[in-house]
Amino acid sequence: GSMRAHLLDNTERLERSSRRLEAGYQIAVETEQIGQEMLENLSHDRERIQRARERLRETDANLGKSSRILTGMLRRIIQNR
Repeated sequence: GSMRAHLLDNTERLERSSRRLEAGYQIAVETEQIGQEMLENLSHDRERIQRARERLRETDANLGKSSRILTGMLRRIIQNR
């Protein structure tokens, strides 16, 4: 009977190891999915930031134009006094 007990013991140990490996694999897969989602989110954030920067540049350019126009108008008003 001792041989049989030994075999059962080994089989049990193998099953336990196999379950642990499966759990480890599952964690690896989930971790990869989370990493993928994070990368996608970062990519979207980057696009948003770039768009916001572009809008700021346009606003800045428009403000510069408005400022030049106003300066010109003021100059004419002062000259026409």
